[in-house]
Amino acid sequence: MAILRDKRGRVIISLLATLFVLAGLFLFVRQEPAQAVQVKKVQTGEIYVDANDISATVTIEPVDQTKTLIFLFVDPDYNTANYIRNQLFTAQFESDNSLVIDRAAASVGAYVRYYLVEFVDGVKVQRGISSFVPGVYNNPSYRIKDVSIPVPVDYNNSFATVLLRSNLASSTVDEMSQITASMVNETTMRLERMASNDATTTTVSIVWQVAEFNKDANIRTGEVFMDNYTTTATGTISPAIPAGKLDKSFLIYNSRTKYGINGQEGRYRFTGEIQNETLVRFERAYQSGLTNTEAYVRWYVIELEDESSLVQTGNLTWAAGLGENRTTLTNAVDQTRSFPVVGLSSSASATATYEDESVVYPSMDSVKGIAYDNGTNSIWATQYYNNSVVKYNATTGTWIATVGVGAGPNSICYDPSTRAVWTANYVGDSITKVNTTTYASTNLSVATGPKD
Repeated sequence: MAILRDKRGRVIISLLATLFVLAGLFLFVRQEPAQAVQVKKVQTGEIYVDANDISATVTIEPVDQTKTLIFLFVDPDYNTANYIRNQLFTAQFESDNSLVIDRAAASVGAYVRYYLVEFVDGVKVQRGISSFVPGVYNNPSYRIKDVSIPVPVDYNNSFATVLLRSNLASSTVDEMSQITASMVNETTMRLERMASNDATTTTVSIVWQVAEFNKDANIRTGEVFMDNYTTTATGTISPAIPAGKLDKSFLIYNSRTKYGINGQEGRYRFTGEIQNETLVRFERAYQSGLTNTEAYVRWYVIELEDESSLVQTGNLTWAAGLGENRTTLTNAVDQTRSFPVVGLSSSASATATYEDESVVYPSMDSVKGIAYDNGTNSIWATQYYNNSVVKYNATTGTWIATVGVGAGPNSICYDPSTRAVWTANYVGDSITKVNTTTYASTNLSVATGPKD
């Protein structure tokens, strides 16, 4: 089961989501220790950064940083000011077993889910930091920057991603944080945006990653353009994906949009999909011919050649008012070697205040234990890989709350005398008590590997 949700159930607009498109979700499945570019392990977890915090440190299992990619998904609390800064986070390794997640400033809290995708072999990851300072649009140095890569790569078989943070305290300057990353040659990556503003005096900080696949994978890349009248665009995949290999191929993309967007989510949120062996397609929800609202999407198609990888894709439409959406995967996955990639379009309108509504939060999980809470007529279920428990209305099945607990909760029970649920956290060597009304939690260390 894959779950995409707004954690507080406050989606008030219709959204289009595709699992590997309009809300795109790709899932790698690794079933054999093949001698190939394979996922060794995926670590995932969730943190909550409250309104007074901009940084958090997460302890992780040791990774080889040179073979590990970082992906983030953010779900901010209700944001009356509609500032994009609340959901702009970067992440960097502090050490092999520590991850630092940062934003530049905040006015509301936010949930952040991280996925650390570590490969066994055949992949080399480099990362670094850069920034764009504010300045006049006509000066390209405020919009285009070439970054030197420390170790030369085969740029025809590499792709680049970016994570961003900035104190953009406005609902009408979101496009300043729309940045694409592309490989120019074996030692140069280009960062580019189409909006800058000297009036904001706000810097956009960038953490970039370049992943080079040196065997058992092929990467195609390109860029599509949407003019100020266009909501869709297609690009040619060349060379074509071999017949029968679409389920080995996935899409990663980023976009940049021109300054006339003025923070309107319907113009700058994009979905993307691989339509067939030769075509990628991208779509945004809104366009009206408004001047200076053009957009570019930089895309990468990664085709994996080993036999054990599998990519599953799908589409979801998100009705207004729906806080959680689920999809059932055709093939079961090993969640310790699987991860999602999501793309999302927003409302088909010129509204510029849907920063917090036009995001979703993907997770995959396995329920290890359930308990009935007769005090609130609720069902509580553990989420083993998400390190949390979820509360549902026992009559309607409606999601009520998600509460973080210790690592790897595999069993749960309800104590009516204290109106609390207790979880045994197998990975974290702990037990957690959660108040079923206030959701306050207490974590206690116990002997290794508690099961019940």
